[in-house]
Amino acid sequence: MDIKQVLHVAICDFGKSISKSVRNFDPTITSDSDALKKSIEVDFTVESKVHNRGKGLDNILSCADAIRIICNKARLLKKHEVKIDNFDFNGTLIYFELYLGDLEEEEILDEFDF
Repeated sequence: MDIKQVLHVAICDFGKSISKSVRNFDPTITSDSDALKKSIEVDFTVESKVHNRGKGLDNILSCADAIRIICNKARLLKKHEVKIDNFDFNGTLIYFELYLGDLEEEEILDEFDF
């Protein structure tokens, strides 16, 4: 893999966090690890905004070559397989890598239809 063709992306905030948002949406989920597992399910959304359609984390997870999601007391790591374990971080951190050499030719969309 040519290191020059890897896009590194990191997003961090110290707000409510993914796990608290998921637990508020579904009070039967009691741990940060279980909330993080739920958040990566295909089409899952906490419906916090009208335009949210549950197309975020599962898309990143399926496209990224390596990913780390840390929220409160849970951490997801994916290199060759997905692993979720306990961690301690007050907020949410999402880090992922995309190998640009695997991407298809650029396609420009005039409209977005979700």
